Amino acid sequence: MSVFMDLNLNYTTDKSRMRSLIETAAHLGFSTVAINHVFEPTAKKKQEIPSPTLIKELIDELPAVQGRSRPIRVLNRLTVVMSDSSHFRPNAAEYRGFDLLAVQPTTEKLFHPVCCMKSTSSVSPSQRSFRSSSRERRSTG
Repeated sequence: MSVFMDLNLNYTTDKSRMRSLIETAAHLGFSTVAINHVFEPTAKKKQEIPSPTLIKELIDELPAVQGRSRPIRVLNRLTVVMSDSSHFRPNAAEYRGFDLLAVQPTTEKLFHPVCCMKSTSSVSPSQRSFRSSSRERRSTG
């Protein structure tokens, strides 16, 4: 049985560490990895959205996937941490350089509207944000 899996690698400025993570993922048989950039906007000041990683600058030749003859595929992913509905602008030009766009709602109130958005690749709920409210429900039940 064939199973598709991808791996989310948190971005670091240490290029040798990123190279090592990509090589390890290929050796473990991952056909695709996503370098994840996290952006957490605040209402107080305008922040710059991170730029996608240029793969050619990171690694000269992509390693072959274990058991296959083709190289690993490396994507760029942006995760926008959303504590307010105004923090996410789905059609922002700054997002276009990324292959994947994820939204991480910080409250249950934002979770449902985020799930209904068609402009995101994935929704990454924060377990820490929802943990306290689920405990409250269990204790009152």
